[in-house]
Amino acid sequence: KILRYGCDVMTADEQKLKNTQSLLKEVDECRTLADVYTLVRDRNIDVRMRSLTSASNIPRIPLDTKTVTSPEQYLENIKNAVKDAIRSNE
Repeated sequence: KILRYGCDVMTADEQKLKNTQSLLKEVDECRTLADVYTLVRDRNIDVRMRSLTSASNIPRIPLDTKTVTSPEQYLENIKNAVKDAIRSNE
């Protein structure tokens, strides 16, 4: 840390880590997809979503309840993707 005029001043790396930790905490506090999307928009978080080439294909067999992702799990998956994007920008 750098001390200047008796004040404790953070280095650029320490400030970046503090900002990253703050953003990760904000993502964890999101309760809905709208909250996550608002955070991404307002904080200019660049999220690169991955997809499979066959993801848009209609399944040949009916999906059962074990295959379908619950809304809660979907929210967690999106939050994890946003957190990965934040960490990758460190």
